[in-house]
Amino acid sequence: MKLYRIRDWNCHYENNRTRVIENLRWVPVPNKHDGEGFRRLMAEPNGLVLYGAWHLILQVASKCSPRGTMIKGDGTPHDAASVSLKSGWRQVDDIQAALDFCSTQIDWIEVVIPETSGGRQAGVRTLSPNGMEWNGMEGIEGKGREGNADAPPAPEPGSLLDWIQKVRVSHPAMTRLTDEQIARSLNAWPKDRWEAGIEAFSRRYAGADLRAPLATLENHLAGKPAAKGERPKVICTL
Repeated sequence: MKLYRIRDWNCHYENNRTRVIENLRWVPVPNKHDGEGFRRLMAEPNGLVLYGAWHLILQVASKCSPRGTMIKGDGTPHDAASVSLKSGWRQVDDIQAALDFCSTQIDWIEVVIPETSGGRQAGVRTLSPNGMEWNGMEGIEGKGREGNADAPPAPEPGSLLDWIQKVRVSHPAMTRLTDEQIARSLNAWPKDRWEAGIEAFSRRYAGADLRAPLATLENHLAGKPAAKGERPKVICTL
């Protein structure tokens, strides 16, 4: 199953007001109408439907943790059906069409596909929440079970593996870390710090180039200032 993430969420869909709000009830959206992505979308025969579905996707993403990553509270990815259910728009095909168009024809959405924290294989994949290998855009491969099309079970909510997954989707740099490295960092601090700490880490460092992600996470959980090279630096794509 694909995991979708809104590209450059912190740059385009957060501002000084939203960054201090824990639970958003609204989301700021750019009103630029001369960008290539917008023009290409609106040139489609169903462009207005795609644009409306895109806004529903944004609104669901604004309530995820971390914001902008299409993941449910139980750690499983949102798909067109779950976005349809949460938003009330019953035409699931419209939501899927928007997810597909915005992730393949324009660069508004990233497709994030889990892989192992060990050796990398061909395909598009940027995180590994549960130690299973997911390769390519559609195919899934369990470790030692090539060709198995069944996704691995989601980790139990609240388990250490569940928290490791939440860390992995908090920033692309976390894909370089093993489960054991993330577990050691988490276990160094009381569990009641984890939820707020991971969410705040995701917002603070979205778009930043983290050269030492583990040290940055540990400093953040400890309340220490970031190292000079790890200060938040938002890099936006237009």
